Amino acid sequence: MGATMTQRRSHVSGQNGFTLIETMIAIAILSFGIVSLVAVFGAAVAVTQNAEENLIARQKALQAMESIYTARNSQQITFSQIANIPSGIFTAGATQLLAAGPDGLVNTADDIPYAASAPCPAGPECLVLPGRDGILGTADDTAMRLTNFTRQIQIASVLESLSEAVAFARKSGVDPGALMDFLTSTLFNAPVYKIYGGLIVEGNYDNVGFALPLGLKDVRFVLQAAEAQNVPMPIASVLRDRFLTAMARGNADKDWSALGLIAMQDAGLSQASNKP
Repeated sequence: MGATMTQRRSHVSGQNGFTLIETMIAIAILSFGIVSLVAVFGAAVAVTQNAEENLIARQKALQAMESIYTARNSQQITFSQIANIPSGIFTAGATQLLAAGPDGLVNTADDIPYAASAPCPAGPECLVLPGRDGILGTADDTAMRLTNFTRQIQIASVLESLSEAVAFARKSGVDPGALMDFLTSTLFNAPVYKIYGGLIVEGNYDNVGFALPLGLKDVRFVLQAAEAQNVPMPIASVLRDRFLTAMARGNADKDWSALGLIAMQDAGLSQASNKP
């Protein structure tokens, strides 16, 4: 027994702990790892901020382009006016992005700055929209002319009605191209019907003039402003649901005329049948 106890004591006395130098080295390595992670996190935050700013700039540019397309399609401006001053109506060079004036177009001579809390300078026809926090009624709300959005609602309504008409024609065995030619040469002889009707018949949704998510955003803004004024807009609500359906089916990168694709799918038609 004495020999056994002696063996155990010698075994226990042979187990040594960390020395002070080893502890300091371990702390230094751990500190280096933590500092590296903090640096990586800071770089990630900076990249995220830049990505957000780039996204906002891209969306603003798309909105400006679509306002030009809409004004052209509705015959508010002519093709010859889509040029820089003096031959056209748009200012030349890089300019500050201001609010659209009475013409509803940005980067023209009638652009005006105004505060979100103040009424639109040209009259009461403006919408107060949520700012970067996404909450309506806070300090960062922004104002925008009502005409910018009512025009979008009207075009979106045209898109949905044309989409349903074309889907019905295809399912009934009627040539949608012939139907569209008849409609746009009689009662609906307007550029917005001819241009978007042609896109829906051809199924040319990858040629993006106005991205589908922007259409959804505009409809949402109108519904928010209408709710604040206790104004029901059932057609706008239907349009919001249609845009949401298109987004849910993976069409975020397509033109907003892709509502025609959704109507076709709901009618049980294959994508191949969307070609004339």
